[in-house]
Amino acid sequence: MKFCPECRQAYKDEIKTCPECQVDLVDRLEEFSEIEFVELTDVEGIFKANLIKDVLEDNDIECYLYSEPVHIYPVPGEGIQYIIYVNRDKLEQARSLLEDVERSENMEPLPDDETT
Repeated sequence: MKFCPECRQAYKDEIKTCPECQVDLVDRLEEFSEIEFVELTDVEGIFKANLIKDVLEDNDIECYLYSEPVHIYPVPGEGIQYIIYVNRDKLEQARSLLEDVERSENMEPLPDDETT
C-alpha cells in the first residue's frame, strides 16, 4: 500500500501519484510508522469520509482513508466507497465518535427563526 504525504489517503501499490494532490506517493507515513491500523468503517463519498476523518483527527485518533481510484463521477471522490482505518489502540473511542457523527446526520435541522 502507498500513501499520499499531503492528504494521507492510501492507494494500491501500482498507483504512483495521488490523483487529488498530484504528488508522488510514499511507502509509509512517518508519523504512522509504529501504529497498527484496523478498519473502522466504510462510507460512500469523499465528503462524508473527510468529515469522519476530521472528527477523528480532532480527537487525536490517527487515521487514514483508502479507496480504489475511480474517475467516472462528475464530482471527484463522490460515489466511491472509502474505508477508514484507525489506530487499533483507539478503536473503541473511534467507534463512539463514529456513532456521534451518524446520530448527528440523522437529526432534524433546526427550524429557521421566523420572528419578525
